[in-house]
Amino acid sequence: MSNQEPSLAQLLTRDADGNVDEVVGQVMMDPTRIRELVQVMRGGKDPIIRVRAAEAVEKISRFSESNVQALSGVLLELSDADEMEIRWHVAQMIPRMVLEGENYTAAVDTLYNYLEDSSALVRVSAITSLGDLAFRDPDLKHNVRPLVEELAKTGSPSVRARCRKILKSFDGDSEN
Repeated sequence: MSNQEPSLAQLLTRDADGNVDEVVGQVMMDPTRIRELVQVMRGGKDPIIRVRAAEAVEKISRFSESNVQALSGVLLELSDADEMEIRWHVAQMIPRMVLEGENYTAAVDTLYNYLEDSSALVRVSAITSLGDLAFRDPDLKHNVRPLVEELAKTGSPSVRARCRKILKSFDGDSEN
């Protein structure tokens, strides 16, 4: 970052769009700034700006998994953030990370814990991410499928709907 460029924290705003797309563009042009953005998620004084930073990191992870991969450990540390929006974005990013060993176990445990979250968005993201991981991990699929089947009957309406889609995908239904 040159002396003339504002920090990413300065670019993020409290208004409706939070200036997130501009910040995403800045990081996509200079991927080294992803660390700066994650620092805003971790240590920003304003919870709304921390949430905007999480949204930006999640958007970046859609286009450039390698930018987020190097920070997977830090992102997992944020899994217990106070802001439900940060937990929601962490849940969305987990399947985009290449995780192994203890980090993989921690990520899966995080998603299971998120199924008990007070936020429906976090719960839906968690079950979606567990489903995504289960497609790549037959052992996990063996454990997740009964849970998805149960939640398809007992979860909140949004969780039930998502579980039905996951089950269709598990069964090879192309209508997803």
